[in-house]
Amino acid sequence: MRPLRQIPNRRRIVDFLLGLLGRRGHLALCLPFALSIVAAGELNAQGFLIPDTTRHRMVFDFAGHNLYFSTSTGLIKSFNLLTLTFGRSYNLGGSVWGIDIARDDSFILAAQGNIGIAQGSFQRVNLATGAIRNINYTREFGEGGAWDVAIASNGLAFVTTEYQGSGWTPLRQIDLATNAITIRHDTPGGELSAPVQVHRSANGSRLFLMEGNISSGPVSTYSAVTNSFGPSFNTNAYLDINTASGAVNHNGTLIALRTYASPASLNTAPNFNFVHSFNGIDSGVAFDGVRGILYGVNSETDEIIAYRTTTYAESFRLSIGEDIGFPNLFATGTLVASGDGKWLALETDSGIRLFQIGGGPAPTPTPTATATPTPSATPASRLGNISTRAFVQTGDNVMIGGLILQGSEPKRVIIRAIGPELTGFGVPNVLADPTLELHDSTGALIASNDSWLHTIIGGIITGDQVRDIRSSGHAPTDPRESAIIAELLPGNYTAIVRGVNDTMGVALVEAYDLSPDSNSLLDNISTRSLVQTDDNVMIGGFIVQGTQPKRVIVRGIGPELGAPPYNIPNALADPTLELHNEAGTLIASNDNWRHTIIGGIIMSDQVRDILRSGYAPGDSRESAIIAELPPGNYTAIERGVNNTTGVGLVEVYDLD
Repeated sequence: MRPLRQIPNRRRIVDFLLGLLGRRGHLALCLPFALSIVAAGELNAQGFLIPDTTRHRMVFDFAGHNLYFSTSTGLIKSFNLLTLTFGRSYNLGGSVWGIDIARDDSFILAAQGNIGIAQGSFQRVNLATGAIRNINYTREFGEGGAWDVAIASNGLAFVTTEYQGSGWTPLRQIDLATNAITIRHDTPGGELSAPVQVHRSANGSRLFLMEGNISSGPVSTYSAVTNSFGPSFNTNAYLDINTASGAVNHNGTLIALRTYASPASLNTAPNFNFVHSFNGIDSGVAFDGVRGILYGVNSETDEIIAYRTTTYAESFRLSIGEDIGFPNLFATGTLVASGDGKWLALETDSGIRLFQIGGGPAPTPTPTATATPTPSATPASRLGNISTRAFVQTGDNVMIGGLILQGSEPKRVIIRAIGPELTGFGVPNVLADPTLELHDSTGALIASNDSWLHTIIGGIITGDQVRDIRSSGHAPTDPRESAIIAELLPGNYTAIVRGVNDTMGVALVEAYDLSPDSNSLLDNISTRSLVQTDDNVMIGGFIVQGTQPKRVIVRGIGPELGAPPYNIPNALADPTLELHNEAGTLIASNDNWRHTIIGGIIMSDQVRDILRSGYAPGDSRESAIIAELPPGNYTAIERGVNNTTGVGLVEVYDLD
């Protein structure tokens, strides 16, 4: 088979998607597709020293603007990631330990180490006004001050306390809607051996609890989706703050654990099935907030090492620039990652070392903190250009495409909004005059177009683009259609297609990589829409380009969308998934990812591989397929069991 790049891609994509739809119907509602661009040699980060040795616990905000950290002097300090300067500080008094931030970045919940005669306190800090509200608890016998906090995606925070000596303390929850604090009596084994570390996934769906000061080293998890605890597992190691570290991956399906004198291990959640060990990690651990990457500190080489959670291969290294010892939960060796996959923060004896791992402004490096990426050859295959077709309406029902660019260098792309051209493919009721907007991760409009023959100067568009669009080979065939060529820095972007004067009709939004030979790849695509029946089921098209097979995981998601933190109404209750090749032949299918359907290209049970991939769905009713695909066009079709309908999500991730 010829590499797909030798074939006229634009018409082939359109033909393929339209053929699968029978060139008749349209998708009733299509929300984002997403693509993730990752450098093949990984990311060239640089270190930046925040010189504050009073730091305790760290957390990045969800907007990607600030790093917050608590201090032994009773402050919560903010550090602006855009300007690389200190921002506002909040004086809570006493000594502040664990902190976590609300998913809307409106407040921080902090553990206050100081205690009263009979009470301890967790403190809720309004980040806009600075107002501080004490949430008090009555101390049980021997119980000390507040210790650690984690905010789950269901509106509950889980908080732990110290014991004055060696003993057990209750796990408490705070209802963040009312600030009511209560004891959870359904934890595995009852009360927990203090102090207890609490770690959460980037999406807040899973918490990981590590009990300290006990030789059996119990660990357990909490699911925000079901509001219940998983089974307890004994590590048979002391999980004290200066000997052990832990983390949860972005969607709560994998746990990383490092104990004294043992390598870091990767385990499934919630059952703690062993997956892999990493001998190069002997200190703090953290998961990338977006990709399937585990970061770990090596105190012998004084480096942060990045490993793929799918292949377990080393991806790159970052030189820390100073000596690092064993981890302490609130001191040297503690490692945290931002939820947007752009930053790492490591506590050291000098303060906090901040590493840019993708996107954001480039920090000024300290002389000894530079990245040393592991060389990697350009892969022989990659996920290629994608298209999504839908019926464009008005208001919330315009067409929205999401782009996630990750890497160490800009990516040149062309984004198109097509309408009139579809008439030539027999599509009725096309969008007569589509407009196109491009927004960055803050929601700011950075580029727009209405008719590709007339460039709109503004934002990141500084010159006429008509010549470049013609030269790209992807110029629309109708002057009413829209196109934007953009050199985009790593980050999140949204493309919005509307009809002029709120007109409606069927349209196609497309994204093409104009720098395919650069050191970057398409890593993830996804499409969300209302899954109906017949021609209006969910159809996602993607292309494997190159000369070699590509290993991917395809997912059909539904129930997760209706649960926190998404809370999408009318989520598809029980999605099924089909994978078709470019001839339209069914080559794989699934209904419930924990039960593999053997047939086509699926020759054996896939449950273990799905768990190891880091992309296991969060609900057993959802579907997933791992496939080794040769170059060509593929279609993933998501339906509801028994022709049920609802909002679903179909995704494709590159596992190579």
